[in-house]
Amino acid sequence: ASVFRRCRMTNCVFELCSLFDTAFDSCKMTGSVFYEIDCTCFSITGGDWSFTDVRELDFYKMKLCGVNFDHADFTGCCLDQAVFQDCNLSHIKVGNTSAVGTDFRSSTMDGIDFRGIQMKKTKIDLTQAILIASCMGAECI
Repeated sequence: ASVFRRCRMTNCVFELCSLFDTAFDSCKMTGSVFYEIDCTCFSITGGDWSFTDVRELDFYKMKLCGVNFDHADFTGCCLDQAVFQDCNLSHIKVGNTSAVGTDFRSSTMDGIDFRGIQMKKTKIDLTQAILIASCMGAECI
C-alpha cells in the first residue's frame, strides 16, 4: 500500500515481489522490469514507462491515464476491461495479449503489430481502426 509520486526508478528490476495496492503517480520508470509480481489494486497515473518490461502482468480493469508506454513490452499481458486514456502505446510489443472489453480511445497506438492482440468488444477510435486495418493488410485510401 505504497504511493510513489514523481519518483525516478529507471532500469530497476522488480522481481517476485508484491506491489499490492501500490500507486505510481507521475513516475519515471524507463527501462524497468516487472517480473512475476503481485500487482493487485496496482495503479499508474501519468509518468514515463517507456521501454519497460511488463510481460505477463495483469492489468484487468485498471485505469491508466496519461502514461507514456512507448516501446514497452506487453507480451502475454491481460488488458481486459482496462482503460487507457490519453496514453502513448506507440511501438509496444504484443503477443498473446488479451484486450477484451479494453478502451483504447484517445491513446496513440502507432507501430503496433495488432495481430498479437486478441480484441473483442474493444473500444477504439477512427485513427486506431485505420491502424489496425492497415496492419491486417487493408489498403486504407
